[in-house]
Amino acid sequence: MNKLLLLLLMPCMNNAWFFTLPAEKPFVLLLEASGDPMHPGRSIDDSFESTITFEIAQTIKQMLLAQYPNLKILLNRAAAETVAPLQNANFANKLNVDCYISIHAFAESEIKPHVYLYQFSYHDDFIAKDAGLSFYPFDKIYMVNQKQTTAWAEQLKQALEKHSLWAVKGVFSLPFKPLIGIKAPAIGIEIGLKNRSEWRNYIEALVSGIITIINNR
Repeated sequence: MNKLLLLLLMPCMNNAWFFTLPAEKPFVLLLEASGDPMHPGRSIDDSFESTITFEIAQTIKQMLLAQYPNLKILLNRAAAETVAPLQNANFANKLNVDCYISIHAFAESEIKPHVYLYQFSYHDDFIAKDAGLSFYPFDKIYMVNQKQTTAWAEQLKQALEKHSLWAVKGVFSLPFKPLIGIKAPAIGIEIGLKNRSEWRNYIEALVSGIITIINNR
């Protein structure tokens, strides 16, 4: 009987090289450049928030892919694309992204610019169990990954705090509208700019923070 079993198994053993472990799922990051041509946002010098945030998101994507080409990094819109209400949340949830970062900018009047960090909350939070097949309302779905959101927002804050060029405020837990309805860990960031090109000063710190998040997923 043992010899017969061995003979039956031998063809499978000879073809064992066909069986490989599944590749690790690439980390998927969605960057939201706030605003669009129909909703340009706040003015900064001779430009608008929507133009600057798109440049920030594009630059972050390029720098991350240069170091980690296996990442999957998405932008929420093209430069000339108008975003419909709740389009960003639906896009993020449909693609099941691993992290969502919403980028905003405003004209800064203080000598030392400020950076504000947000995560979504109604201040009636509880420790949410894994979603599984449970139903979460659209405005409560942030609770699914609330603990991970808090951890990653703190890591991004620490990366920004290593630089003395700006003051970091937050992480504030608020019903921050751009993050509503997003299931993935979602972080909002507002960057104070004294001039139109100052956003470049923040890129290295933002990329460093995102890399920390990716490495600690």
